[in-house]
Amino acid sequence: MDISSQPSGVLGALSRCQKSGEFTDLTFICEGESFNVHKVVVFSQSDVLHAACTGNFKEASSALFDLNEDSKIIVGKLVSFFYTENYSNTIQASRTEQPVSCSALHLHVRVFILPDKYIIKGLLALCVEKYQKRPQFLSDPIEFIESIPEVYALPPTAPRPLKEVVARFARINISNYLQENTVNMA
Repeated sequence: MDISSQPSGVLGALSRCQKSGEFTDLTFICEGESFNVHKVVVFSQSDVLHAACTGNFKEASSALFDLNEDSKIIVGKLVSFFYTENYSNTIQASRTEQPVSCSALHLHVRVFILPDKYIIKGLLALCVEKYQKRPQFLSDPIEFIESIPEVYALPPTAPRPLKEVVARFARINISNYLQENTVNMA
């Protein structure tokens, strides 16, 4: 990893501690994998996780939070965001796993589900920004078109920004793309 892309200062120190497991006091469990994190980092960004782990719930005494409803790849993106305010646009399967096929747009939609569920406003905004800025939008709309059903399959209670991005992009760009391809076919 390029050292210039790693966080510095307090954020960098916390990120290094998280990676080494040093001083971690909460563990996310997902698909047999443990993600050791710091309560102060997580709770300062999610009131929902804070309430679940400090109230009269089993998570408060066990310091284990079950995220098995989600994909460990997506949980990894969540943890990355907690410590860097960003996440990678790529999916890397471990050496023992089958390669995962998922476009960047699908990834952003899937990541969007977690901050919606746990009310992590910064990550919600980042998912929308990354979805909106995907560079392949204009060169090949297929990835965009294939992501639409996933965006509209989000729970009805989910915030609307991704749906608004889809509608705006489709309104502005799809007709231009169709016109260009009709001219090229003639």
